[in-house]
Amino acid sequence: MNTFIRRNKLNVALLLSCLITFTIVINKQLLAQNEIYNSNFVSVNSIFAGFLFTSLGIIVGILDKEIIVFLDKHGYLDSYINGIIIGLIMHILSAVLELLFSNIEFTVSRDTDIFIKEIVFSLFLTGLVFFIKSTFNVLKLIRLIRKYNKGEI
Repeated sequence: MNTFIRRNKLNVALLLSCLITFTIVINKQLLAQNEIYNSNFVSVNSIFAGFLFTSLGIIVGILDKEIIVFLDKHGYLDSYINGIIIGLIMHILSAVLELLFSNIEFTVSRDTDIFIKEIVFSLFLTGLVFFIKSTFNVLKLIRLIRKYNKGEI
């Protein structure tokens, strides 16, 4: 467990800071709430989740490269892969909650409805942060492989 936390401290810190920051921003009403509530998060989350699955596929596809095998064996890919998985989880949770609460008739108070939409939005933003992080990580791996193939490493 200590190895997992050590290798993923950036992911854990980023996840906690995003959730806390976005919750504070939404609760302080620093964002236009009408725009949040009128958005279609199912479509947007599906697109980002698809890109994250593609990133995961790219990493799995390059696992046969000697340099990547070395990095994976020594735990350097754990943070990259777990970042993608966290992003996927955030987008999927956001989409599922949006589907449940916008398509199934629940009798909830206005405050509960607002709270649920704030959770959906926070999950979406957190997933977006991890999407950006994962994009840079995949680009870094691709650059590393290109250097390795050119004999620069």
